[in-house]
Amino acid sequence: MEYYLMLFKNGSLKIYKNKQSRGRMEEGARQFVCSSNVTVQDLHVWASNGYKKLNTVREIEN
Repeated sequence: MEYYLMLFKNGSLKIYKNKQSRGRMEEGARQFVCSSNVTVQDLHVWASNGYKKLNTVREIEN
C-alpha cells in the first residue's frame, strides 16, 4: 500500500491514502509517494536533508 505526502510551502506536511489531484493542491505544494513501511525516523531524515531523494519517498511530477 502506498501513502501520499503533501508538503506545503510553510513546511507543514499532510498524509493521504489517495493521490490528490493538482486542483486540490495549494500553489507551491509538492506531492510525494511512499510505501506503507516508511517510518517516522525515515521522514525525519528526509526532512533534515531538505526533502531530497530518499529511497522510500519519491516526488510525484505533475
